[in-house]
Formats: sequence, structure tokens, C-alpha cells
Amino acid sequence: MASRISVLFLLPFFLEHASASENFIGSWKTVEVIEGQGFPWHREVKYPIEFTISMDGTRLVGSYRDQNDFTCDFALAEVVNNHSELLLVHCGTSKGKSVFVPVHRVRRVGDNLQAIVVTDKQLFSWIASKN
Repeated sequence: MASRISVLFLLPFFLEHASASENFIGSWKTVEVIEGQGFPWHREVKYPIEFTISMDGTRLVGSYRDQNDFTCDFALAEVVNNHSELLLVHCGTSKGKSVFVPVHRVRRVGDNLQAIVVTDKQLFSWIASKN
């Protein structure tokens, strides 16, 4: 009886999580990069040119090809902020121990994904549409 109650209690959470994650699932292609203020960070910081996000059990996973034609799996693909935002971190390391790893904060806006790339400050933005 207790297990049935647990399942009934947790089912809405899993359904909400799955449906919110569906906003990000698919194959995407970056269609625009918006430079930030000052330095052209999009030339230095990896960002996905083409990428795929899918479900692996109860979590999101993804792989990408960046602007330098390097392919890898995202080190992190996590839905946060009441399931309205996807955090992506590329594989590999930063340029040094004192440098923050860039985080791509992604939101679904209409049919597109819009991201800002941040470290200790906002660097640049990109917009992706479904392939």
C-alpha cells in the first residue's frame, strides 16, 4: 500500500519533469550568435553549432559540434529554475584553474532556444532552431 501511495505521490513530479524537459529535446542548429560587450568571446569560448538533446531514463543528455568542428558530449545538461531553463556545460577544461567554465543558460522562446553564455560575467548569446 505504501509503495502505491509513493508512486501516486511522485507520478505528477515525473510527468511535469518529463514534459518540461521535452521543450529542449531534439536536434538543434545555432542560427545566430550575438556578441557581448567588448571582447569577441564567441571566438574563444566553445558554443554548439549543432547539438542534440535527448532523455536517458530520467535525465537529459546531449552531444554537440562546436564552432571549431570539435564533437563531444555535454558534461552537464540539467533542467533548473522550475524546469524552465537548461544549463549546458561543454566537455573539456577551462584555460586555467582560475578561469570559470562557461555555462550556457538556455531557455525555450517560441520555436527557438535562446542562450546566454556566462562565466563570472555574461559573455555572449546564441539562438538555435530545430533541424
